[in-house]
Amino acid sequence: MVIVVLKPGKSGDDPAHYRPISLLSCLFKTFERMILNRIEDIIDQNIVQGGFRRDLSCCDQVLALTTMIESGFQRMEKTAVAFVDLTAAFDTVWRHGLLLKFSKIIPCRRLVFLLENMLSNRRYQVFLGQDKSRWRTLNDGLAQGSVLSPKLFNLYVSDLPQTASSKIQFADDLALVFQGRGFQECENSLSLDLNTVNKYFKDWRLKANPDKTETCVFHLNNRESQHTLNVKMGDSMIKHNANPKYLGVTLDKSLTFKPHLEILSKKVRTRVNLLNQLCSTTW
Repeated sequence: MVIVVLKPGKSGDDPAHYRPISLLSCLFKTFERMILNRIEDIIDQNIVQGGFRRDLSCCDQVLALTTMIESGFQRMEKTAVAFVDLTAAFDTVWRHGLLLKFSKIIPCRRLVFLLENMLSNRRYQVFLGQDKSRWRTLNDGLAQGSVLSPKLFNLYVSDLPQTASSKIQFADDLALVFQGRGFQECENSLSLDLNTVNKYFKDWRLKANPDKTETCVFHLNNRESQHTLNVKMGDSMIKHNANPKYLGVTLDKSLTFKPHLEILSKKVRTRVNLLNQLCSTTW
């Protein structure tokens, strides 16, 4: 059973604006938890990212990125970052590719065979309000709402190719970070690395979205504050955003966090006004 939830701030007219959530049986999820307890430590030894891992969170990845940017400030370097967006990352995971990577890290034939059976010929029905779809069969993708899916996705993207840019990962959020003296150097390196990563995604049947992928350059030179990066992924020019949002934090080129604080203050004012109305003696 799959229910669809409208993404925040999106219109309900486009099916792509809904997030599918799988409602699985308690018995099946308990079985998944038993498997996860046996494979989690092995998988975590082979991945370098912060998503869906014990003692790690969004804060750790944001701190890692801002620490790199601050180090660049001290060395008088520019820090160019590409925030890569994946389209329907969990839904497009290639089953055979996942089983291949799983078997390399955990070479247990019985466990691989069990996982293959769990991921093959899954039947589902989509519910939206009072409406429901006909039953369909699914062989690829990972169910959002499954206990195993986050850890298996981490494994699936754990072998990203080596690039000149550093990689900061949190689940399906990827930031490519390159530091250099000049804009041209940053643009050339980011373009090369984006195409390297994009080829990897295509080889493993994931879909990078150039329209939602963004770049930003962080530096302290006010005379070059209006300079934008000209970076390409394939034939698509990547949009430059002076205030990108990464894992819920709005950044700016000098790391003053002023745009982020302005957004937070607006949210706080709205909630304070609601509290004032509730505290009033009259309605």
